[in-house]
Amino acid sequence: MKSACHGENAPRNGRWPLGEAGGGGGPRVLQAPIRQVKRARRLRRAMSLPEVLLWQQLRKRLGAKVQAAVPIGQMTADFACLEHRQII
Repeated sequence: MKSACHGENAPRNGRWPLGEAGGGGGPRVLQAPIRQVKRARRLRRAMSLPEVLLWQQLRKRLGAKVQAAVPIGQMTADFACLEHRQII
């Protein structure tokens, strides 16, 4: 007998519509240790003027989403463009 959540209608790509059982993972930032996430948020709020100007130029010139203060493992990168897999 097949269970209701793993029956014939189970998605092939491993993703379930919202509100249904299965799937999981959530946002990547929540997979980092909470101390790192809090530190990254604090660093983003306290960015200096040169950091803000550099961040704006990076976003404009790369044409991609550049994030400031990104927790990656046990470190916090100043800037990261996850689309291009670049860290500054």
